[in-house]
Amino acid sequence: MSGLVVQKSTEAFAFEQIAASDSPKKLSESIFSSNQGYATKAFITCDGFVRYRYDSCDPTMELGHIINDGGAICLYGLQIQSFRFVGTGVLAISYERE
Repeated sequence: MSGLVVQKSTEAFAFEQIAASDSPKKLSESIFSSNQGYATKAFITCDGFVRYRYDSCDPTMELGHIINDGGAICLYGLQIQSFRFVGTGVLAISYERE
């Protein structure tokens, strides 16, 4: 079938909030991994302003993708481990797995 999109069912298993700063931060591996493996998806919302990269390189306050106040993104697979961010906001992250 052309155009058919199949979405895998996931369950949320962990949550964290992290305040950004002008020094790059990463998501907490101790939270997005468990004895059942790593998260396959991270749903992230932003309260404030954040710049980010997910190529394992550090963003700066002038360089990187932007999440503005009220914005949201999803990360999948290895993007979760590679995600780095800076800014003045607070990120709320729900981790999911299949």
